Amino acid sequence: LFIEHMENINTSIFRGLKILRWSSQGTLDNFVKECRSKCDNLLQKINSFNQLESQIRHTIQKAFTTIKILYFDSRKILEFDQFKQQQKNNWEKSLQIFENMTKEVTEQLSDIYMNFIDKGENVQKTWFSFIDQIDKLIEFEIKKVYKNNFSELLKAISGDEKSKTNPA
Repeated sequence: LFIEHMENINTSIFRGLKILRWSSQGTLDNFVKECRSKCDNLLQKINSFNQLESQIRHTIQKAFTTIKILYFDSRKILEFDQFKQQQKNNWEKSLQIFENMTKEVTEQLSDIYMNFIDKGENVQKTWFSFIDQIDKLIEFEIKKVYKNNFSELLKAISGDEKSKTNPA
């Protein structure tokens, strides 16, 4: 993703090594300042990218730890209407969590993309590959939530070895 940024630095270094006259102290100082400034700028962009990527992953994982596909308490017996209302409330809460997570991740990705918006085709391909990784993480977390929720439901229906309760 940062290849064009690095090429910009390499161009400056090449210019300094091949074209500039090193006998002038002012020229040398300006060249070093320019290279250090570009390197610092790139380091800030890389650190920002890493931090935002970490925040995105954390946001996704945090959201999916609180989302429940089915909400039930195997110790309580509910009437059908109560159960339906409980599921409706759960779905509304889960939908709100999912929408908030989606909005936050989209904003974070937009912030990251500002560093790459004007870059070439290879950088854009790499960016879409990065987006695909994030998409796969979300898909993995959704599958994990479904698997965990339905295994809890199966355990509640068929009974648990540890609790030795009567199956529902």
